[in-house]
Amino acid sequence: MSPDDDHLIVSVNGEYYLVDAKPSDLKDAKPLDLSGMEAKVDYRAEWREIFEEVWRYQRDYFFNPQMNNVNWDSMATKYEVLLPYVSHRFDLNYVIGEMIGELSNSHTYVGGGDYPELDRVEYGMLGIPDSLHLDMPRIPDFDKPYPEEYYEQLDSE
Repeated sequence: MSPDDDHLIVSVNGEYYLVDAKPSDLKDAKPLDLSGMEAKVDYRAEWREIFEEVWRYQRDYFFNPQMNNVNWDSMATKYEVLLPYVSHRFDLNYVIGEMIGELSNSHTYVGGGDYPELDRVEYGMLGIPDSLHLDMPRIPDFDKPYPEEYYEQLDSE
């Protein structure tokens, strides 16, 4: 809703439209061009807020008001010192999972969030040739490197 209450942004099938706040249809509306839109996010502040919300949610809604005899206030203090070391959502989920794990309760999982795109790291393979699977195994010749095609064949299996 706009500050003057005259317009709203409506989402239809993944596209956004700016329309009059009065009842109308979208047949004459054109989708908004959001290609240049950017959002600046302070991830550290966001992660702290998520951490605090999770802690508070557990405090307020955990099935056992005594928190399984865990001093829940001290758990916030114990784990919030790790927040400066969080560098992406995987780290945050790990810290939250460890904190919730202090309750020693099953079915308390942590997941979700905006994960970074991680590049796959290529790695070498320790080669033991398929010849060891023959009826008469033999000791492989480790002094001879295997051709790249050998490793590509293993990757495709």
